[in-house]
Amino acid sequence: MNIYNVPIEISTYQQIVKLLPLEAHYSRRKMGNGFCLKTWNEVIKRLKTDKFCYAIFPGDIRDTGRPSARERREYMFHEYERKPALTEEDENDQYVLDSTIIKDLKPVAHKIIGMLDGDHFVRYADGSTSTQYLCEKLGIPGAYLGERLGGARMTFRMKHAACSLNILARHGVGGTGRIGSDINRLISQNEQFRADLYIGGHTHKKWFYPMNITYFGKYELKNKVIGYARAGSMLRSSVKGQVLYNEIAEMSPLKMGYPEIYIYLKRSPSNNDHLEISDIRGLT
Repeated sequence: MNIYNVPIEISTYQQIVKLLPLEAHYSRRKMGNGFCLKTWNEVIKRLKTDKFCYAIFPGDIRDTGRPSARERREYMFHEYERKPALTEEDENDQYVLDSTIIKDLKPVAHKIIGMLDGDHFVRYADGSTSTQYLCEKLGIPGAYLGERLGGARMTFRMKHAACSLNILARHGVGGTGRIGSDINRLISQNEQFRADLYIGGHTHKKWFYPMNITYFGKYELKNKVIGYARAGSMLRSSVKGQVLYNEIAEMSPLKMGYPEIYIYLKRSPSNNDHLEISDIRGLT
């Protein structure tokens, strides 16, 4: 598991920082996918214009086949013996990334606090992945958090004061039915991890759930808020005249988009030179 530290200089002790968990399923296909380029472009514009808005990608940034499909094909047709052909295939895939996702994300690369592979990515002949390639070409190689699980730390600073928000991101496994079971599943999957914010993808549901935690301070009981969020997706569903991903996968119609997470910072009441996170809220 990789951990990526992102230092963020804030401009006031009462700063609100926004974080957008994004599962894009980016695709150039005209039919069968449902990817909404308009939503993607709106997110890019927001990251450009909002100084204190950041993004994290908990997997499936693109809508490729699963890497296991390529592995099966290689063994079925002995393609693993044709290294030059596989290398050419990788270079073609990277050319597509260069002209689409990388081109779009390059101006906002400093706003990305992490990326996971998820289920849909390309594993290249040299063992690296298309998500690693994205991060390297964007100039943020450390933002590659891993295939399915990783950590990110947002370190907020103002003058000599600082505090951190620890984030555990996972892609997610298994299908869920109702929203309550989806929330419970993400909470139970993270029971033995300690973080301030837990982010998942995979189910295409979008929600934010805050939880109040009571713990022992030095002399008294203290409280803090932690958060759980599911990233949604940029896939449309149930469009007249089209058969899209949710129908092919027999998923319920889901609202397209992503949650918005708001991190509230303030001066520490016990020390005016210290920062602390006073609240974490979400908008879905």
